[in-house]
Amino acid sequence: MKRRITRLFLSVCAAAVFFSCTKDRTETVNPTADGKVEATFTASIGTGTRVHDTSWDDNDAIGLAMLTHNGTEIVNNVYNYHYYTPRADGVFEPSTPSATVYFPQDGSAVTFRAYYPFYAGLDVDMLIPVSTADQTILPDIDLLSADHISGYSKQYPAVQLNFHHRLSKMIFVVRPQDDSDFIDPSELTLTVKGMYTKGTYDLRNEIMNIDVNSMADLTFPLCDDEDERYGIVMPRQAGKALPSNLQELTEAPSQHT
Repeated sequence: MKRRITRLFLSVCAAAVFFSCTKDRTETVNPTADGKVEATFTASIGTGTRVHDTSWDDNDAIGLAMLTHNGTEIVNNVYNYHYYTPRADGVFEPSTPSATVYFPQDGSAVTFRAYYPFYAGLDVDMLIPVSTADQTILPDIDLLSADHISGYSKQYPAVQLNFHHRLSKMIFVVRPQDDSDFIDPSELTLTVKGMYTKGTYDLRNEIMNIDVNSMADLTFPLCDDEDERYGIVMPRQAGKALPSNLQELTEAPSQHT
């Protein structure tokens, strides 16, 4: 029996880049025996910016860099420090004692750059390679970075980070015409054609550089919701049609734009 798809919805959630400044605050400072003050980090995720929801998962890991107040120079060689949230509560801890961030002891103010997921190969150039070619594990390619925040110092050590999505989330919702013509989602594959799949994200300046030679087709995985497919994609020029194939394993593909 030929099965018909009557509704195919496409929703693309594009991220915006936000900048914020610290507000006046009173904090408790507990220096170490040698006078060093540790930075503490809590982090939230902006509404609608994560594949699953706006919550962290157990052991999600971020990378941190501490820069001068104007954000131009790395301070105390603190770049790509590995922090994680073991209880998924947004409270981040250093992965090892040697990865602990301490503020400049002269009291100078700094700014932070932070991103997710952690990339061990990040260098002082702070350029993050980005690839959406493999959609199998979406959190692995769900690039987030935090607002640029300034004014933290050893007098104000409790750093609050707010992360936002820097790629786009694409949602396909597929429903049958009626209940008697039910389609098993596990029997479908969805391929979106002509998408950029590689680029480099400049964390210092919050700029995405897309490799225009990386055009390829992307196959989106089955999601928890039976009638939805999600994908993480690179920004794409507005106004162009988006061709896709929706195919049952035993039938010819259905073309969509």
